[in-house]
Amino acid sequence: MLSHISRRRFLAKTVTYRLTSLLVTTLVAFLIVGEGGVALGIGLTAGLLKMGVYYAHERAWAIVLPTRPDHGS
Repeated sequence: MLSHISRRRFLAKTVTYRLTSLLVTTLVAFLIVGEGGVALGIGLTAGLLKMGVYYAHERAWAIVLPTRPDHGS
């Protein structure tokens, strides 16, 4: 079973990665549509959906292949 610290770590990784991805997605959307508001809407929508998918993916991997203490994280 995963510890509270592991869950917090997964959540922290998820949020920081998704914020970076949000910036990239918003920039690409802006370059395509040329409107800041629309680009931000696309970036936020995609970011929120991808954050949930990433978190679920990390949790699934932790269950399937848990990290062994003697091999690091």
